Amino acid sequence: MISAAVLLITVAVTLALTGQLNKVIYRPLPMDWIEIQAGTFTMGNVIEEDAEFYPSEKPPHQVYLDAYFIGRFEVTNQQYNQCVKAGVCRPPAYQEYAYEEYADYPVTYVSWDDAYTFCEWTGGRLPTEAEWEKAARGSEEPLLYPWGSDLPECHLVNYSNCVANTEPVGSHPEGASPYGVLDMAGNASEWVADWYAENYYQDSPTENPTGPTGGTVRVVRGGAWFDTDWLLRTTTRISNNPATRDSYNGIRCVKTP
Repeated sequence: MISAAVLLITVAVTLALTGQLNKVIYRPLPMDWIEIQAGTFTMGNVIEEDAEFYPSEKPPHQVYLDAYFIGRFEVTNQQYNQCVKAGVCRPPAYQEYAYEEYADYPVTYVSWDDAYTFCEWTGGRLPTEAEWEKAARGSEEPLLYPWGSDLPECHLVNYSNCVANTEPVGSHPEGASPYGVLDMAGNASEWVADWYAENYYQDSPTENPTGPTGGTVRVVRGGAWFDTDWLLRTTTRISNNPATRDSYNGIRCVKTP
C-alpha cells in the first residue's frame, strides 16, 4: 500500500515533469474588488461644444449594464509577477517589474494578450469599455473626470509628468471615482476588452455592449503618467496595437458576480 508521503512525492514529481507544479505553488494574490450595481448610466461625451473631444466619444447614449466587480486598484507588479512565477503569464518587457521596491507599482510593458491572460488566470476578465467608463464616471451625473469637473492637479492624479513615471497604486485617494475606484485617470492607462471603432457609439447596443466583433486595434482608457488633462477625461477613447508593450499601458480586471 502506497503511503501518503510517497503518493505526495509522486504527485509533486509528476507535476514538476509536466510543468504544472508552479501553477499549484503560485496562486493569484488577493485583489480588492468594488461592486458596481446593475443599472444605466450615460456613456459618451455630453458637452455640446467641446473643442477637445474626439469624434469617437459621441453621441452620448444611455447604456444598461449588469452588475459586476472591478478592481479598486490597477494590477500591481507583485500581483502580475505571481502569474509569471506560475508559468502562466509572460514577463513584462522590463526587468524592474520583479524588483521589491516596485512591488506596489502598476504593471506596465504588457500587451493586450498579456492583460487578458492575467485577468483570466485570476478568475476574472478585462472590463468592457462600457464597464470601465461607468466605474470611472458614476451613474448619476456623468463626470468629466473621475473626481468631478475640477481640472487635474498633482494631488488628484499622476499626470503630465507630476513625478515623471508611474507611482504606487492608490497614491491619490482624492482622485477616486464615485464608486471609490482609484487611478481611473493617470498613472497607467488601461487595456479594456473591446476592439476599437471610431464610429461605434453611433449604433452600439444599449445593453451590455462589448464593442465591435473584430478589428485591428484595441481600446485603451484612462490616460497615463505623462498625458495632459484632456486625455484623462472619463470619455476619452484611445486605440493601440494590441501587441504593444510600453511604459504606460497597464491592467485592471473585473469579474462577474
